[in-house]
Amino acid sequence: MLAVVDARRAEVFCARYGRPGADGRPTVLEPPRVLPPGELARAAPGFLAVGDGALRYAEHLLGRDGVGVGGPSLGAPSPSALARLALAALAGGAEPTPAADVEALYLRAADARANFVERPAAARR
Repeated sequence: MLAVVDARRAEVFCARYGRPGADGRPTVLEPPRVLPPGELARAAPGFLAVGDGALRYAEHLLGRDGVGVGGPSLGAPSPSALARLALAALAGGAEPTPAADVEALYLRAADARANFVERPAAARR
């Protein structure tokens, strides 16, 4: 599966995942990266692309060998669907990630700079 998020600026954020491993987490086949939409189909043959970026740039994916695009229900999961998945994981013995262990992943330095460095401290509150 290729998770594709519209990054604006005529780019997408994408990462490719395989079947879950023994720990129940999806296997990362290709880590998150930034691509122009035209390069999505070359990212890997034979995959299902999901996310708002896959829906927006479907014309770059459809008709390629073995490439599918998930429908609107796979564009962005609803909060209730995420809550159901989290509750099922917790019921299965998964440990929640402590908030202090969560880190932002900025794939474009400009985003990090614009969001945290260039804005006045008062605007970040």
